[in-house]
Amino acid sequence: MHVDFLHPKEKSAPNEGPDSYDFFPTVIGRETFLNVVMIGKDDDGHPTKGYLFLRYKFSGNNVLTMWRMSQEMPAAAIRAGRLKGLVKQSSSTLAQPPRPDLDVTLLDSSANIVRYIENSNLDELFSDKLKGFCRIKPQGK
Repeated sequence: MHVDFLHPKEKSAPNEGPDSYDFFPTVIGRETFLNVVMIGKDDDGHPTKGYLFLRYKFSGNNVLTMWRMSQEMPAAAIRAGRLKGLVKQSSSTLAQPPRPDLDVTLLDSSANIVRYIENSNLDELFSDKLKGFCRIKPQGK
């Protein structure tokens, strides 16, 4: 699925286009995940592509809850040689207590990444809970 998020005119620059995302689901065991491909442009206008892997669940009351993958756990696995990837560390975050900001890129095979996820505590690996999304009925229905 492809989605474009438009910015409200009062909050965006005049030439700013929509944020574009491609989504596709993945099921590992009984857990559901969402692969998000973020499509954009860098400061010089060159196309960029980034990836995000989210865990998601629908609850009985039509609420979609999603969690981002921790950066610390895969970074530790890469440093220990259990996963192939890159770890970039920059300045400290504003978190309390402050900790290094990590940017992790997984470069391993899909099979090895799936194995890593299967052998991880999912509540720890996907600990960054995002705001929930509620399903609403269209007007007049």
